[in-house]
Amino acid sequence: MSVAEELGSRLRVERERQGMSVQKAADELRLDVWVIDAFESGDFTRAGPPVYAKGHLKKYASLLGMGGEPIAAALESLNVSGPEPMLPESGTRIAARSRFGGRRFAWRPIATLAVLGAVIVGVLWWKPWRLRIGHGAPSLPAAVARPHAPSPASPPPQSGGLGVPMRGASTAVIDQPAPVLQAAPPAAPPPATAAAAAPASLQLRFSKKSWVDVRDAAGKLLYDGIDRPATTRTITGQAPFAVILGDATGVAVSIGGHLLVLSAAYVNGNVGRFDVDADGGLRPYARPLP
Repeated sequence: MSVAEELGSRLRVERERQGMSVQKAADELRLDVWVIDAFESGDFTRAGPPVYAKGHLKKYASLLGMGGEPIAAALESLNVSGPEPMLPESGTRIAARSRFGGRRFAWRPIATLAVLGAVIVGVLWWKPWRLRIGHGAPSLPAAVARPHAPSPASPPPQSGGLGVPMRGASTAVIDQPAPVLQAAPPAAPPPATAAAAAPASLQLRFSKKSWVDVRDAAGKLLYDGIDRPATTRTITGQAPFAVILGDATGVAVSIGGHLLVLSAAYVNGNVGRFDVDADGGLRPYARPLP
């Protein structure tokens, strides 16, 4: 028996001794079942590049309580290595092909000249510049009226007995004050936005060892880990929660003090996947699996 097969046999014997199925071991490590089969059959090359195979193998050994360092030392003795990447020979030039008949087109110098030309034309046709060069100082618009000041030497208008100005009498121009515009009242402030919904509390009581993944309504990860038997974990956040349980048969789920009953629609084998509202409503897991 080779070293790889002996190592895989030790892993399989220890897993069966603990009464753990291949599916449960894969769920605990978040791996596919075929990866566990590859480890236990001694075919480590199926698990991917050596770096990933060594890391997953250490986690598998730690899950079984065998210790990661002896397993890693045994794996090092196997000298598992993947194919070396093919690199081009030294001195080989890789020619970049252009879209225009295989020859590069000088876009950058042409674009730079176009930008400079646009800037020069804009400066020459800038209105204040043109006023200073061609027309001198700008004159005041005709619509702007200068205030009229009555001459102190002008005699008061003469009128007849009925208040009609006499012929030949000078008439004074009386300026009327400009109307004062009233400022519009300030707009009313917008109504205050509704307060955010109160967070909900999800409680998990473990009678068996199980892996847990819980996310809030925005998809934010609230908890990801493995809990031991006879422990309780409370997770607070915005509902609805998206929950994955590695062994749903050993976890009691409650929210807001209400115990939830997980039917077969939410449990596949031992793995439970479901969404739960703040009022305890259950729905199938509707998000991409992590």
